[in-house]
Amino acid sequence: MDLQIEKHQKAIRILELIKCLNYRIASHERWSDKFNCSGFNTSHYENRITIDTKIKERLQNYYNNNFKI
Repeated sequence: MDLQIEKHQKAIRILELIKCLNYRIASHERWSDKFNCSGFNTSHYENRITIDTKIKERLQNYYNNNFKI
């Protein structure tokens, strides 16, 4: 019984991380668009978007392979 609860808690934490990464990606996209219009260098935001997207994809694959019914 405890093992099943721990598995559900881990699945919930992974889903929360995916949700957090969605917010981070959206935030970086907004700042990138805002600064791009102003002529500032936006490579930092573009790099963060790429990295966060890869992390999110790995978490989604892990969730789909281990927890999804």
